[in-house]
Amino acid sequence: MIVMFLSWWTATVLNRPTAGPRSTKRPPSRFAEVSQGKLVGLVPEREEEWTLTFRKGRYDSSERKAWVARAVCRVRRRGAVLAIFEAERMTVRFDEKRMKMDGKVSVKMPRRGWTVQLPSAEWNWQTGDLTGPGPVKVEGSRLSAVGQGLIGNTSQMEITLAGEVMLQWHRL
Repeated sequence: MIVMFLSWWTATVLNRPTAGPRSTKRPPSRFAEVSQGKLVGLVPEREEEWTLTFRKGRYDSSERKAWVARAVCRVRRRGAVLAIFEAERMTVRFDEKRMKMDGKVSVKMPRRGWTVQLPSAEWNWQTGDLTGPGPVKVEGSRLSAVGQGLIGNTSQMEITLAGEVMLQWHRL
């Protein structure tokens, strides 16, 4: 009888589920946090390269979106700088080929000698279309202007100020 009891007890103890170490593996995240990052994009049909450098960023691999802070985006065509975008925050939507900029946006066009400042802007790097609300300030060697909005194209190096525009010419 004692032998039967010990056999039963041993079998029950051995068949109990044991609490082992829990898995510390997490499912793969679709987000990547980045500090001091750099993204490079190419538009081969226009021989353009754009380089986005930033202090802090986050990338969503399933949405193909990036959010970056304190960012600078340099656009080069055939090696020459076409435009330099700077903003406190940028959202890059790779599938749509669009970049939304917010917070002290500055667009420099070195070939034209212009600097444009506005609160926010959106740029389609495939078409070159650039839009933004006002107030918009444009500074150049020969002129200064203020408008209520901006419509432009970085590929064609053109900008148009919308709404009431104040223009001041500078003497050389």
